[in-house]
Amino acid sequence: MTRYIHPNAPISSILLRVSAILTVVDYFFVSHEELQSQVGKLILSIIILIGSAYLIRNGYNWIRWALSVLFLLGIIQEIMYLPATFHSGLITTGCFAILQSAIQITAVALLFFPYNIPATKADEPKEITD
Repeated sequence: MTRYIHPNAPISSILLRVSAILTVVDYFFVSHEELQSQVGKLILSIIILIGSAYLIRNGYNWIRWALSVLFLLGIIQEIMYLPATFHSGLITTGCFAILQSAIQITAVALLFFPYNIPATKADEPKEITD
């Protein structure tokens, strides 16, 4: 089986890793005490972000659709809870949530930008064979 790596895959992978780091930073340094009891949610988020970055980097094309669905559901949830976050005085947590969402949307959007079919053999995207 041959997989072609999208030219934007390395950038998207790096952005998802940055989002995972921001998740940890938000959890340990910014989040309110009540939120720090949600260790399972933190671990699941990090596994999804790092795992997705790995799959993107290795040319699995289906992950962009899975991420689109997950991030769409996350954005809907964030839109519902973000006003309450800001009203309760958790300004930095709300800002981190907005920053992470922007990074994740950018990472997924980069995977949907079309790329040109290579004109020469030297311009072809990397190919991975199993």
